Amino acid sequence: MTRKIAWGKRWGTSVIVIELPRIRSDASSTETLALMAKHDPQGIHRLSAAAVKYLTAPGWHADGGGLYLEVDQSGRKRWAMRLTVNSKRRDFGLGPIHKVSLADARQRAAEYRSKAYRGVDPVADKRRAKAEAHLPMLF
Repeated sequence: MTRKIAWGKRWGTSVIVIELPRIRSDASSTETLALMAKHDPQGIHRLSAAAVKYLTAPGWHADGGGLYLEVDQSGRKRWAMRLTVNSKRRDFGLGPIHKVSLADARQRAAEYRSKAYRGVDPVADKRRAKAEAHLPMLF
């Protein structure tokens, strides 16, 4: 069994090539079967740690599920999230890549996506929690 990377319509698609014997009287001949790795239907987790490290082209590079790696003209990289909450598009940052790893960014994105699907604005929710933490306690 060999593993190859196919480049084409699906960028970086993993292909597994398996040599299978033919079921015939000629048992010595083999037939090659290529199996495409299954993709998540939403296309989540498209970026790898190596891709994040070596991406230098300016722009928004999608990881899927609303998570993006934003690379600016100077080469700085930061995580950004783009969601629609209550028919409003919300863009917000998750932090630079030297402070927030790919796994952490995906975890935060999943939390924010969960809140957005429930109709809660993640940014407003975070601001409200921060304001409540700074309120003086009156007895």
